[in-house]
Amino acid sequence: MTFQSQDIAVGERAPFIVAAAANDAFFSLDGQAGRPAVLILLGKRPREQVLPLLQAFETAKPAFAAHRADIVPLASMANASLTEYAMNYAGPLPVFFGASDDIFRLGAGQRFVGLVVDRGSRLTAIVETDNCADFVDCALHEISLFTRDAGRIASTSAPVLIVPNLIDRGFCRELIEHFETGPHEAGVMASTNGAGSSYAKLDAAKKLRRDFLLEPMDSLHGRVVETLARRLVPEIKRGFQTEVCHLDRILIARYDDTGGYFRRHRDDAAAHISYRQFAVSLNLNTHEYEGGNVMFPEFSDDHFSPPAGAAAVFSASLLHEALPVTRGRRYVLLTFMHGAEAEARRLGQMKAA
Repeated sequence: MTFQSQDIAVGERAPFIVAAAANDAFFSLDGQAGRPAVLILLGKRPREQVLPLLQAFETAKPAFAAHRADIVPLASMANASLTEYAMNYAGPLPVFFGASDDIFRLGAGQRFVGLVVDRGSRLTAIVETDNCADFVDCALHEISLFTRDAGRIASTSAPVLIVPNLIDRGFCRELIEHFETGPHEAGVMASTNGAGSSYAKLDAAKKLRRDFLLEPMDSLHGRVVETLARRLVPEIKRGFQTEVCHLDRILIARYDDTGGYFRRHRDDAAAHISYRQFAVSLNLNTHEYEGGNVMFPEFSDDHFSPPAGAAAVFSASLLHEALPVTRGRRYVLLTFMHGAEAEARRLGQMKAA
């Protein structure tokens, strides 16, 4: 087993893991991608501690299977008593062993530790308990929270990347409260006048939203930037083969049931914002409102509504629309990201102006 990370936290992509079972089965976290799982960190625990836990998970295997989730016990190759047991083990849960013990530092204490990962291999929870039944129940509860839409046959779809678990619900609530206690104002649009000069346009027929600008000196600004750099930038590289290294202004926005919407538009249409490459729309309170979904009418009539803490990322050149909120209030964090070449264009535009 190999473990390539010095730290691990909920929301991060789980560490690279490779291991093998005594029955010649092979496990890698990359191969696991596409299905959620609970990784049980057995480490060097003695056989008498491990067997009751394995038996509890074996009993619960149908419940995990109902959520299309896997159970993966991981042990140290140095665990002699468990290795001997596994050689003759014919149960439904093979134990996977590896030579590196780095990952087991998380489970070095007296309590059982497990990592719950989603279908994209992102860590969604660290379960820690000294009770086998509680371990199973906690892991199953976390797995049950995953959003899983019914599969459909799609004839066309907008190229939108949905990245879940970028921030947790606590941070979502902090951002919402920050908005409500801050100086939010009517949202404007980037526009160009007849003389070719750029300006901020207020047009309630096109856009009805309240915006709060998260300034760089704001303590929450740094947390947002760090989170996007660690968790979103690698996903954009994987999904779009593009290196982004610059961030635009960060807004916390509120769409209200008094008519909150943003009609069809492109985020890079005006000349002075043509450097924008990717739009980032991070929902903060999904399921607390109705309406407010995002559409890409050039592609289909599909509605996009990532869960709270998740972001939709798409090209700034795509025509899109935020549909009216019909009940409650929709809060969302909004920004744009771009690469080095686009940044050079932006700086050139600023000098020319």
